[in-house]
Amino acid sequence: MNWKTVCEKLPVPVHDPSRDRFYLELSLRDDFTRLVARTLEARQVGAWKPGYNAGVFAAEWGYSFTHLGGTVDGMGREICRGYETEPSTRAEALEAARVFLQKVYLKDHPHPWYAMNGHYPWHHYSGEFGFDGLGSEIGENINNCQWHIALNRGAAAQYGKPWFIDFSSWYGPGVLDYHTPGHWKDYSSPDAGHSINLFERALYMSYMAGADEVVAESGGVLAVLDDRDEDGLLKLSPYGEACRRFNAFIRDNPDVGSCVIPLALVIDRLHGMYPGFEGKKSFDRFAYDAGDEMTWNIVDLLLPGGWEVQGKREVGYMVNGPFGDGFDVLLQTVGDEVLSRYPIALLSGSLQLSAQEADRFERYVQAGGTLLVNVAYLAAFPRWQSFCGETPYGNGRVIVYGGEPYDVTPLRDILTGLWAEWLPVSFSRPVEYSLNVKENRVWMTLIHNEGVEKDFRTPVEIDPSKAMDLTVAFREKVPGTATELLSGTVQTISGGKLNTHMQPGQVQIWTWEFD
Repeated sequence: MNWKTVCEKLPVPVHDPSRDRFYLELSLRDDFTRLVARTLEARQVGAWKPGYNAGVFAAEWGYSFTHLGGTVDGMGREICRGYETEPSTRAEALEAARVFLQKVYLKDHPHPWYAMNGHYPWHHYSGEFGFDGLGSEIGENINNCQWHIALNRGAAAQYGKPWFIDFSSWYGPGVLDYHTPGHWKDYSSPDAGHSINLFERALYMSYMAGADEVVAESGGVLAVLDDRDEDGLLKLSPYGEACRRFNAFIRDNPDVGSCVIPLALVIDRLHGMYPGFEGKKSFDRFAYDAGDEMTWNIVDLLLPGGWEVQGKREVGYMVNGPFGDGFDVLLQTVGDEVLSRYPIALLSGSLQLSAQEADRFERYVQAGGTLLVNVAYLAAFPRWQSFCGETPYGNGRVIVYGGEPYDVTPLRDILTGLWAEWLPVSFSRPVEYSLNVKENRVWMTLIHNEGVEKDFRTPVEIDPSKAMDLTVAFREKVPGTATELLSGTVQTISGGKLNTHMQPGQVQIWTWEFD
């Protein structure tokens, strides 16, 4: 596969390069916050707005549904009981979630409707139930930022919605805050909350992943100090300087093409998954079954070590992985047009496929797709029950795997081989990466997620011994030069390889042209 072929298969991006895609959350309440707004504008730190305050904003609604019944959420909304009666099936649980959303957020409210998930990966349900914009809160105490990229991007594609990422600097019982007295009182400290390094990595990851908006939660508070400069404006905090650098990158690079996403991870509609610190449960009521464990294991293969972040000093929020950020999550109900955007589809979970759904996946293969089918699902595909391993079918192929139902042991080798076929580059060691293509240009984002640690009340610690040398090998015609956009470094490519050195927590974004 060469870049030209990859580019021809990508969907056209929906972003408007002229609109703001980075916001700092700020509500104008008094003279100080109005001064903050003037500072952000004058210093080009980023656009600002008072959150998603038009229409409906269902903030972290999965947690509200499961945990906040009879209380008031962080936005002052009264939350009713999620389950009025205990569900006996997952279908009943999902219907209870729909009723909850209608009662608490949607009833009699005008559009636009925005939904944000976090602890609970229920993004597709927001799309199915009619929300206009889908998003994730990341950071905070929420597992696995890259998992949320895959969930949002997949749900947005499946339901035709824009999507956003909101980074929260709350971490443990503490939050980053440079003001005296602290905005959040005893929880506030310049050493509390998440590291600036994790924040910056998440910003660049989200933008290059295609987010329609990247939001700095409470960014208007965090971006400034109490002191003023000679112009009467507030001085920027380290957080504000990070925002200013990121905003400058967006202004200089308003269009970075479409993401190269080889894999669609297609899971069951009734997954209801929660993989976090309260245990593996579906819809907060049902223990994981073998299909749920399969999905958990596949995501752990793609993003190793990202499932549980509690007590790990920021380790696991973003991880180096063998397949980069090259997958989206879809539900089994996905339509033909969306499914066809992905060259590889992997079925997972407790799938009970209808005849119409099974036909859809057969059409996908006939049209040229590669479908990975565990032996657990062969009953849905009578034509393939005699298949073993890789078998051509129509213009595509089926790969049947698994010594036992739901066994994912062979997947690492299978995906490694498929990545070698699909991607025109390879990497000498695991690193977080994403690839974007437009016309005759490639953007390659590299993020080194090891060697940076921080507890919720201590300064960040960086281990210089975790620096790494990385080689990117080209499988097609080699470009003459590549430019690293954040530093301005220009490297002449020789021997078919790009060699780079990465410090712990460093982001690099390389670009080059192809014929």
